[in-house]
Amino acid sequence: PRDVSNFSAIAASDAVLVEVMTGPSYAVTVTGDDAARITTRMDGDTLRIHMTNRPWFGNPRLDAVVRVTAPRLSSISAARGATVRAENVVADDMALAAAMGAAIRVSGTCAHVDVSAAMGASVNAAQFACASANVSASMGAEVRVNASQTAEASASMGGDISVVGGAQRGRTAASMGGAIRFN
Repeated sequence: PRDVSNFSAIAASDAVLVEVMTGPSYAVTVTGDDAARITTRMDGDTLRIHMTNRPWFGNPRLDAVVRVTAPRLSSISAARGATVRAENVVADDMALAAAMGAAIRVSGTCAHVDVSAAMGASVNAAQFACASANVSASMGAEVRVNASQTAEASASMGGDISVVGGAQRGRTAASMGGAIRFN
């Protein structure tokens, strides 16, 4: 176990795999042959997870899994090839951000979700049932979001957005090969 507490945000970067669960207390464990190469540190209310010594070129996938437990979260971000999987998240407002080939998959419920994805990243929040959503995807990023009341979306430069859950279409903008679908 790593020494962490009272975080409401998770920021993962580099080729790390992070599994997030909801639980009564804060906990972080890192397992696998490359566990010692993963840094976990507190930065205000954010738990930062990244490779200890990232190579200049390439980003090999490490043999390590970071398991995070927290009672409540308001933000999950992933960058530079990180993968974050969060299950059974319950939130009022949630921010999801993925960039540079990173991937986020989240399930659970929330009142409102803000999603931003760029540079080939993906966010799959189709199983994250929220009342409302505000979504942005650009530069080849892909987002799936679930909203039951309203959703606003902006897709540009090959960004792809799919909204499920029956939300009414709010303000939308698609440009330069961006695509937005309401299912």
